[in-house]
Amino acid sequence: MSVVKLTVVQFSLRSLFVALTVIAIGVGSWTNSARRQQEVVTIVERQGGVVGYDRNQPLIPRLWSIVETVLGKDYVRSVAWVQMPMLMPGESALGKPRLPAVSRLSKLKKLYLNGTSTTDCDLAEIGRCASLIELHIADTGITDAGIHHLQGLKKLTVLDLSGAAVSNAAAPNLMRLRSVHSMVLDRTKFDDDGIRQLRRALGDCIIQHRAFGL
Repeated sequence: MSVVKLTVVQFSLRSLFVALTVIAIGVGSWTNSARRQQEVVTIVERQGGVVGYDRNQPLIPRLWSIVETVLGKDYVRSVAWVQMPMLMPGESALGKPRLPAVSRLSKLKKLYLNGTSTTDCDLAEIGRCASLIELHIADTGITDAGIHHLQGLKKLTVLDLSGAAVSNAAAPNLMRLRSVHSMVLDRTKFDDDGIRQLRRALGDCIIQHRAFGL
């Protein structure tokens, strides 16, 4: 075999090895991500919650349909929203399981936790959901102390804190949520002065505030 042919063969084998390595890394990353999502979905559903998947049309629908049938939806689609079950009237939040690791859902857009046992500790987990655009945590155990965890949600546009134990003390941290354009603060401890401060700081953000009994 000539030197030229040998060099070509060596180059081809090297290129093939590099290509296979890249493919293996890509497949490994894809399967690991799918498994992580699948684990979170299992925990959510075990706790009585529900999830919704994105509706993006894959590039090769027939191929992905086969993959979904064989491996499951989590290998084809990303979870777009999660809703956890509300507490029953008179039911205590004590002893309820912690919020699942929703920050592992890399494409999570909406989180519905109204009336759940969500606390300030759970906000630390929620604050790592970088893709989140809507957060509904009305009538939960959230207080002023936990609001600072939300500062990392740079894409957040809707925030519902109705009925939460938040007050004017939370205003400095809420003012940092510059991407929010709809904030609901009904039945909170905010007074008119606190609402005026928020409206002045957040500009175009629509802030809804109705006091208790209104």
